[in-house]
Amino acid sequence: MAKTILGKGKSYAILGLLAALTVGFILIGPIHKTSDKNHSPYPISLNGSEVSEDEFGMYLDFNKALVVNDFKQTYDADYSEQFWTTPYSGEIPQRKLIDYAKAQLMKTRVVQLLAQKSGVIKEIGYRSFLEKMEAENARRSKAAANNEIVYGPTSFEVLAYYSYYMSNLENATIDAMLKNGTISISEEQAKRDYETNKQSKYAKQGRIKLEWATLAYGPGTSTKDKNDALDRMKQLNKAVANGASLVETASGLGVDVIDANLTDTSRRTAALENPLLLRRAERLKEGETSEVFEENEAFHIIRCVSASGMVILPFDQVKDSIARQLAKEKFDDIVQGEMEDSTIQWSNRIEMKLWKKWMEMNFIK
Repeated sequence: MAKTILGKGKSYAILGLLAALTVGFILIGPIHKTSDKNHSPYPISLNGSEVSEDEFGMYLDFNKALVVNDFKQTYDADYSEQFWTTPYSGEIPQRKLIDYAKAQLMKTRVVQLLAQKSGVIKEIGYRSFLEKMEAENARRSKAAANNEIVYGPTSFEVLAYYSYYMSNLENATIDAMLKNGTISISEEQAKRDYETNKQSKYAKQGRIKLEWATLAYGPGTSTKDKNDALDRMKQLNKAVANGASLVETASGLGVDVIDANLTDTSRRTAALENPLLLRRAERLKEGETSEVFEENEAFHIIRCVSASGMVILPFDQVKDSIARQLAKEKFDDIVQGEMEDSTIQWSNRIEMKLWKKWMEMNFIK
């Protein structure tokens, strides 16, 4: 079997964009249509780049769970047949979902247009996106069949591929903009950031000694059922929180505990193989125990036995990452500026048509 290494995901923050969008949507009469009989009409246009019904439906899908959770947390609203059109203190879930979808759509299209302008990609439509996903999944399946290393899943679902696609697209566009001079970061800028933030951003724990409880699940392990593995780790976590010994309690639950030491050398390995564990470990104070977390098809709990003093990383060691972060911040500013200057065409009539179609396709009750 191919070795699968879980990469870290990256989520897109869209809530801050809604204010900019409120004034940006311009109602129009006629809507552009495509001559392709296999695709829906184009109800939305951003700077002349048209968006299909199916593509907008994808953004509704992406944000459905977010809106349901928002209203549950804020208003204790239960999901029912009337949920989407019921007002909660003036807020209507249907309206919020559409606004979230519009915001994510707009940011995505602006990034795609910048990538296209920078020569990173040629096509930016929904069909091109799906074709890229199909090609990537085929590549991964072939690599898995050939026992090659596959970073991340061997096959992407749409939401996971979207995150992967946008992360790669952003990085490639930033690289192109650094190369063509649209974005530039001097060493002096990086040094100023370093001096300002070295205590908060560029300090790390020295040597960290850990007790690491880990329980793998699935085929080829002693715990085939994932839920069983999680239940046992939750029992362990609760017992330790009540003062029990991690090592002794884990032994009684059939959970392995190993002694681990994080040093400069082992951190580099951990950053590749167990990045989530590394981040959790560096946040723990001496004597603290983490919550249960999942990584690499196993559940983990770590306890900080001891930690040496903080160490400030030297500038030469972090200057490239500083420059990259500053470039990302400039890119985000460019995206925000493009969004504020964008011309959007939108129709309330088409919006309601899309909503009805999406409701029917998802059988929302």
